[in-house]
Amino acid sequence: MFWDIIGKVSGVLGIVSFFVSPFFIPQGYLPLVYAIYLCLTNAALVFYLFYVHRTKRHRYADIVEQFHFVNHTIRDWLHTLQHRLEHKQLRGEDFEAEFVKSVVSQLDQIANAFSHICGKRCAVCIKELLPGRQLKVAYRDSASKLRRGKYNNKPHPIEEDTPCHSLYEPKEPTNHYLCNDVITEWDENRYNSPTFKNFANPKLIRIGNFRFPRYWPLHYRSCLVVPIRFATCDLPPASGSTGQWNYWGFLCIDCGSRNVFDRSLNWLVAGTFADIMYVYFSATFAILDKFTQPE
Repeated sequence: MFWDIIGKVSGVLGIVSFFVSPFFIPQGYLPLVYAIYLCLTNAALVFYLFYVHRTKRHRYADIVEQFHFVNHTIRDWLHTLQHRLEHKQLRGEDFEAEFVKSVVSQLDQIANAFSHICGKRCAVCIKELLPGRQLKVAYRDSASKLRRGKYNNKPHPIEEDTPCHSLYEPKEPTNHYLCNDVITEWDENRYNSPTFKNFANPKLIRIGNFRFPRYWPLHYRSCLVVPIRFATCDLPPASGSTGQWNYWGFLCIDCGSRNVFDRSLNWLVAGTFADIMYVYFSATFAILDKFTQPE
């Protein structure tokens, strides 16, 4: 709002001053004034273009297609699932294959959306919360599955996963985890990942205040994680709250570059997708329970 007002006022003043200047400035100085005016106008235009490119706000208008695709996929899946179960046209093995295909297609669109608004290739996965406080990477988008899917099949304690653990048992109310420099967080003992345990701890080269990874086992350096959950309170039951707290898992977006995610808007986009995924999982298994319960 502030920059909109400044822009409108500046535009009006610039146009008015251009036309009234001949009445207040001696004729001999007019060419110089006009030259300075054009230089300042062009400089302001360059600054504005740099600001727009830097904030990337205009890119959010371009991901409507991905939002529509995900919602469209969920609607079609739920309708088809119920119809096929009602007419006994769905076998167990068919359901599993089609369900995974449906989830992956949605993750592909989420990855495309974040790759567009961030300007860097992003990867997306869903970590499922299992009994016993265990996490498992259940689904990945197609591109990242080819590169790293084989490394993350075993469940691991949620305490070994800093982003998910900080959301599942937060010290204060929060609805997302965002880190634009995972290397620094790890170096300052604020980030942990099961990958470190499965492979080896990172090795860094330090030159003054700068850190350069000599060995970095993770595929990403920035990450954004939001819960796939329904909650009527800000803190989990373990903290003493009495609200409803139902988890499916976590939607995780990451990127191989630093300083990728915008702290003001990216988590809202991720949260919107996570809310849709919660409805998707809940409705799917509610339909399954309805038609597969013994009579």
